Amino acid sequence: MTRKNSGFFAVSIFVILILNLYGQETRHFPANRIKGTVKAITLDSLLVSSARLAESHPDSALTLANAAYGMAINTNDNKSLAAAAKTIADAWYYKNEYVNAITYYNESADAALLAGNVNDSGSYYADRISDVAFCYMQLGIYEKAINLEGIALRINRRLDRLSETGSSLNNIGNNYFYLGQYDKAIQYLTKAHELDLQSGDSSDISVSLNNIGMVYSR
Repeated sequence: MTRKNSGFFAVSIFVILILNLYGQETRHFPANRIKGTVKAITLDSLLVSSARLAESHPDSALTLANAAYGMAINTNDNKSLAAAAKTIADAWYYKNEYVNAITYYNESADAALLAGNVNDSGSYYADRISDVAFCYMQLGIYEKAINLEGIALRINRRLDRLSETGSSLNNIGNNYFYLGQYDKAIQYLTKAHELDLQSGDSSDISVSLNNIGMVYSR
């Protein structure tokens, strides 16, 4: 085991132990309990640990991810900045703070374009734009969600990402359903189901079938 990996496990154990002290229902991880250790934690460990906490302990994730975010900015590390911004966005999403989530998903997408090769950054960018679109759907701003998901759809098609293309089609169909435009909803959901059958992913097939059934049973 490398020193880097050992550091990660030490950080993970540290975070878990502290959280256990405050109980499983605790959602607030006091910043003053971690400030003294942040300097000793590697950027990678902060990123991985915060990502693991984003759903179950979003406030804790925000503390760790913001520390990573600052480190990434100070070192001009766009790849790490993209990861940190995504975790911050995820944490805000799980706190139902969709406007804040949108801000950081967009920043994560932009940082990814500056960081990697065209295909990798393109895939990541499409995923984050899809995240933004989903937040707009949660806010009930369906037209905006459709436009953004359409961007993700075009990127996914260009990169031959079959499963992600199906997800984008599903999401667009769902937005049309919420708008009451049922014919368009069926059009996109049917296309999604056809792709899911090609991929053979039973979970995706189940989702697309369920969505189509939702439209017909309205």
